[in-house]
Amino acid sequence: MSKIFICGMAFLLGAPLAANGADDWGTWNDYAFRVPIKKEKLYLKCSFQSRFREDLDEFYYYHFYFGPEYKPLKWLTLSAQYANVNSGPPGDFRTEHRPMFFVTPSFSMADLGVDKDGYLGPLTLQLQNQLWWRIRPYAAHTQTWRYSIFPTLSYPVLKTENLTISPYAGNDFYYNLTNNIGYNENRLCGGFRVRLYKKVVVNLFYMRRAFRPGRGGDWDGSHVIGTGLLLEF
Repeated sequence: MSKIFICGMAFLLGAPLAANGADDWGTWNDYAFRVPIKKEKLYLKCSFQSRFREDLDEFYYYHFYFGPEYKPLKWLTLSAQYANVNSGPPGDFRTEHRPMFFVTPSFSMADLGVDKDGYLGPLTLQLQNQLWWRIRPYAAHTQTWRYSIFPTLSYPVLKTENLTISPYAGNDFYYNLTNNIGYNENRLCGGFRVRLYKKVVVNLFYMRRAFRPGRGGDWDGSHVIGTGLLLEF
C-alpha cells in the first residue's frame, strides 16, 4: 500500500517547477470557522489569512473570505465566496475585490469501490477548481479572470474517535485568463491535517511556490511555511 501511495503522489506532483531562484522564505497563516446552516448540506465559511515574505520580515498581504458552501452530494462541494484582498509593500497596501467560485469533487478509493476491505480504501483524491473574478482599480487590466486546479492526495495514518492525522500532498496550477498569459504560477505543497474532536482542524504545510509575470517569462520562486486553524460549529 505504501508503495502505491508514494507512486500516486509522485504522479500527482509530477509537473516540474521551473523556478531557478527560490531563496526567499515566507509564512502564510490561515484562520477560519464554518457554521452549519442546514446540517451536512449548507454552511457559512469565513476565513482570514496573513502573509509574510523577505525571510519572514515583511508583512505584505492579508485577506478576508466569506460565503456559503453547499454539498449537493456526498462527494461534491460547491462554494461562492467574496474576498477582500489587501497587498503591497509596507504602508502602501492596495485593495482587490475578488468574487470566487469553487467546484470541488472528492473521492476515496472506497467510494469508488476500490480496495474496500484493504489499506487503500481511505486514500482520497480531491480536485478543487477555482475561478476568480479579480477587480483591481489600480491594475492595467481593471477586471480579470483567473482559474486554478488543485489535485490533492491524502491518507489518514491515524484515526480514532477524537483524533485523525492525515498527511497530504498537492500541486496547485494557476492560469491567468487575461491577455492570453496562461499558466503563470505553481504551488507544490505537502503537510499534515490534524482533526481534533471532529470540531477543530489544524493544518501544517510546506509550499514550494513558482511564478512568472507573463506568458513565457522567467520563473521565480519562494519557500512558504504555512499554518491553518479551522473551527467547525
